[in-house]
Amino acid sequence: MLFLASYVRNPFRDEKDRLFVLVLSLLCFVYVLPIIMANRYYVDDLGRSMMGYTRWAENGRPLADILMKVFGFTGRGERIVDLFPLTLLMAVAAFVYFSFCYYRAHFDHGRPILAALLLFFPFINPFFLENLSYRFDSLTMMLSLVLVMAAYLERELSWCTMVIASLLFFLSLCLYQAVIGFFVILAMIEALLAYCDRQQLVMARSILRALFARMMQLLLAYLLYALLIKPKYAAAAYTAKHSELLTPNLEGLHQLWQHMLFFNDKIAQSIADMPLFIPAYLMVATLGALLWLIRARHRLLAERMVGGALLEGVLSVGILLSPALAFVMSFLPLSVFTEPVTFVRVLISYSGFLLWMAVVLLLGVGRWRLAPLLALPAIWFALIFSYAYGTAMGEQKIYDQYLATNIAAKIHEADPKVEKRLFLYGMQRVSPVLENAASRYRLIGDLVPVYLKKNWNWGVRFLNHFGVENLWADHIEDEILPKLCTLTPIYQSRDFSLLETGDVLILALQPPACGEGK
Repeated sequence: MLFLASYVRNPFRDEKDRLFVLVLSLLCFVYVLPIIMANRYYVDDLGRSMMGYTRWAENGRPLADILMKVFGFTGRGERIVDLFPLTLLMAVAAFVYFSFCYYRAHFDHGRPILAALLLFFPFINPFFLENLSYRFDSLTMMLSLVLVMAAYLERELSWCTMVIASLLFFLSLCLYQAVIGFFVILAMIEALLAYCDRQQLVMARSILRALFARMMQLLLAYLLYALLIKPKYAAAAYTAKHSELLTPNLEGLHQLWQHMLFFNDKIAQSIADMPLFIPAYLMVATLGALLWLIRARHRLLAERMVGGALLEGVLSVGILLSPALAFVMSFLPLSVFTEPVTFVRVLISYSGFLLWMAVVLLLGVGRWRLAPLLALPAIWFALIFSYAYGTAMGEQKIYDQYLATNIAAKIHEADPKVEKRLFLYGMQRVSPVLENAASRYRLIGDLVPVYLKKNWNWGVRFLNHFGVENLWADHIEDEILPKLCTLTPIYQSRDFSLLETGDVLILALQPPACGEGK
């Protein structure tokens, strides 16, 4: 562990180190400020904030249970409490620290501001806003990401470092499994860093051997996870449903392709929300920098009269294809399951692709005086998107509170003794601010959750926060839906109506679609 210990002792040794940390810290804090200001419970937070349970272990994340209890000084059998925004600030601190370690391990320290701007790229993954929005999960998901970065702080191929790296990735999987793609992309970045090393010419054979070693570390960590964690902790219905691998046949390949198209469309949608010039110039600059790096490598080989043309050619082709490979690896590991999780939070490995882009730019144009100008438009757009998202979240919270207060009052009148179960039909109206933001940035429509819809259990949990104690009427759609058009509302307003049948109270958030069977 000596190579990790060196980053703990006297970490900020000089002014340039401190400047890097200051700039990156400010950028990250400004970016998450809208989430803090919105102060909205995000899906699972609705249950954990009231009942204090952990239950991440049921989803194959046992280390998340342990860490959140430790951070909150929570004893065995005691409930965890809501520590927001402390958890988010700790997540930011973890990202800044491990980004600094990664920067100090791999890059020239001559341009700390440029390095901070570019290493901010993984943080501004637009899908990562969902991960950061969880009051209880943001810290553990971030720790999962940075533990992968910690596994790449040392490139020495020794048994000790290989075991440590495998252990770090195993711990990362115990926090959040969606980071597999991030590990693979960092292996590609490590190969690129070795390929572009001008101080010490690293031969193609050594680079390919190191890449193979990283894949062995991944397999070892995943094998440990599959043997030690998955059988014991990932047996819950939700986890089992989403962890079944595709069948290796033609039908499985077709499903794999469809899943990849789904995730690709999500990413394409987020890119389409940007002004066209930002992705265009970033791609041109990145590819230009990559071609320059390949040319510089071959010039260096020619100067030193080094052989091995075949392996060098194979490696150069791999480096040239690395943009497409890094992009695909950001979602390929998610696509191999029969029913992959489709919430955008699982695209956490897209941060790896953004980090790959940042590294190429830093290596290729890092000495150019105007290089920071390449990063600024993308960063400015990311801040615009974050603040539009935060504002939409905050306004939706206000609208939800208004709606839930009225619903709770009418439910209390209709069922004062809390004898009926609650069934949700239809979908609530959304805040005009959210509607406007989602019309401009479609991804915001995916990121901002709307709870009162289609008998979602989190809708009932949400109403619990406003004093509604009725139990959720689950799995009775086939019984309830045919009756809707025959029932007379006991209360009706522009926003919702209440109906009842037997021991079920129906909260209709839109008029029943009579004649359509729903």
